[in-house]
Amino acid sequence: MIDLEAEFLDFDNFDRAWQKVADNNGCAGIDGETIEVFKRRAIENLQGLRDTVANGTYQPHPYLQVLIPKDKTSHRALSIPTVRDRIIQQALLNVLTPRIDRQLSDVSFAYRPQVSYISAVEAVAQCRDAGYQWVLDADIVKYFDNIDRQILFQKVGKYIDNRSILCLLKKWISGGIVTKADTIFTELGIPQGAVISPLLANIYLDDFDRQIQQIGDVRLVRYADDFVVMARSQAEIESAYHQVVRLLGELKLILHDRKTQITTFDRGLRFLGHGFLGAAIFSIDDVKPKRNQGNSKKKVPIDLSPCSLSEVEMSEVDEPLVSASLNQQEDDDSEELAEPVPTQRQVWNPHMATLYLLEQGTSLYRDYQRLIVHIPKQERLEIPIREIDKILIFGNIQLSTPVINSCLDEKIGIFFLSRSGQYQGHLWSAEQTHLHNELVQFDRHKEPEFQLNMCRAIVTGKLLNSKRLLQRLNRKRKSPEVEKAIAGINADLKAASQVNEIDRVRGYEGIGAVRYFSGLSQLITNPDFSFNGRNRQPPTDPVNSLLSFGYTLLFNNVLSLILAEGLSPYLGNLHYGEDKKPYLAFDLMEEFRSPIVDGLILKLINKPVFKLTDFDTVAATGGVYLQGAARRGFLKYFEARMNEDTAHPDLQNSVSYRYAIQLQIRRYKRSLLGNTPYEPFARVV
Repeated sequence: MIDLEAEFLDFDNFDRAWQKVADNNGCAGIDGETIEVFKRRAIENLQGLRDTVANGTYQPHPYLQVLIPKDKTSHRALSIPTVRDRIIQQALLNVLTPRIDRQLSDVSFAYRPQVSYISAVEAVAQCRDAGYQWVLDADIVKYFDNIDRQILFQKVGKYIDNRSILCLLKKWISGGIVTKADTIFTELGIPQGAVISPLLANIYLDDFDRQIQQIGDVRLVRYADDFVVMARSQAEIESAYHQVVRLLGELKLILHDRKTQITTFDRGLRFLGHGFLGAAIFSIDDVKPKRNQGNSKKKVPIDLSPCSLSEVEMSEVDEPLVSASLNQQEDDDSEELAEPVPTQRQVWNPHMATLYLLEQGTSLYRDYQRLIVHIPKQERLEIPIREIDKILIFGNIQLSTPVINSCLDEKIGIFFLSRSGQYQGHLWSAEQTHLHNELVQFDRHKEPEFQLNMCRAIVTGKLLNSKRLLQRLNRKRKSPEVEKAIAGINADLKAASQVNEIDRVRGYEGIGAVRYFSGLSQLITNPDFSFNGRNRQPPTDPVNSLLSFGYTLLFNNVLSLILAEGLSPYLGNLHYGEDKKPYLAFDLMEEFRSPIVDGLILKLINKPVFKLTDFDTVAATGGVYLQGAARRGFLKYFEARMNEDTAHPDLQNSVSYRYAIQLQIRRYKRSLLGNTPYEPFARVV
């Protein structure tokens, strides 16, 4: 075995130490010598340094005190060694770390190779998931400054029996510190900023780590002076707390009263820049973890696609995909599905702005101007905030407070849905609603003529687009049942245009919808799927499940655009009720149901893209829902459909369906604020 001192004094070791110090590119110490100055004669300087240590003439310089602001009222003092002292300390660290680190407890994560603060966070999560729900969240008061040197060297002596090296360590930790006022010498603590200090700090608490693990059924995760002890019960964690206080007292250390607490994961806690709340873990922006020498996980930057899902890897679709052109006139047997845009995209399109979060347990947090999607056991996603228009939350997804604040500031709508996709509510800054618009909406809501004309227009648009979809899909089939439905819808359109009562208009809308779905059922060619009419809340068959899910996605797109135009979504025309619901969104989505959702679903069923095994039934309610990868696949197809081109009379060029919805909302707004009659969207056959 190579002698410790010989390995330390080997010139190659000093050269590696120099390279490490140079790579860190730190500032000069008290002697003013910089990395660049040392580099000019690096070989000669290294040889001289090695010789002074070998012949016993080496004397370290005092440390230079540098104050680093922690917040507006406090700072942290760093003690900066000279470049030459850093090189010698690093040379010793090079040979001590492989010998000592492997003997340290595996519950310590700071300043160690191959682990990082992320490793510590993951270790806490594993304990939580194993049932250790009670937590002692602890912080040691000025740990580095309060280390007892006599106790420290008793512990260091267990690993190092070379008197020359022990003497060197003592010189480094007892060196003076040059402040702006004076040079001070302390009898307590180790210098924060010295290369060797992190290893000494870990040695000092290693026995503590082991003793805590022996006091009962508890778990410890420590990162320097920050640590958490976890237990299964309140009694166990309270007992552990008293043991922690006693053991730290033996080391002449105390806990910080203000920063130490007993809590649970359900109540929440902070640890190493991360928040734990229930099953969620998310970053906390204003807390930065201590710098670690270990490896940290790399950030994975991605561009936001039209359908950014909460999974990194998307499921593949077996069917070859080709984008549909504007002028295609084929029926559903020949018209291809629009191609879902890949997850990663080189060019950003401002219409591609929906973030879907489906994976249960996902956390969304903010890191400066990016949103970070954290999915357990997967690489995180990073998405620039400016590229997001709205966020759809399905089920148990956690959002940090900074995310909510950013979304309110940036006018990003957050829409909450149940895990199965039922709309539950939304978050939007009330300041974005234009007061004048809302007052006009209230006034118009009391005008029977305006209400009647709007109802007629909305029902006309819905029934017309329903009829045209049936005509297009029945062009080759020539189904008598579909032809009968088309004829009936024509009669309903004519009747609705002639009645002067809103309830009668609603009645024809209902009759037309029944005819339409009856015709639509005849156009399903996949023998595994059948459709006997519309049902919902819950949907009780796969076709109704797809329709409900598609309508929910359409509704949220319409709702977000209504909010963006400064309108109140609660004052509708065709839809109404005593409860406060976004009735205007229900109104303005009607004319887009068949061209966007229904046509897409017929293609997905008939291709076939989906199988019956892609659906699950909830025994308690009888509800049928699309699951797993199939749901994510549907979202990709839906977003591709929203970005398909269509014609709109307000513009000469073709527009996406998403933009067509916005144009219709603006039409409604002009009708509301002026005397321009509302014209519904009508898809070209």
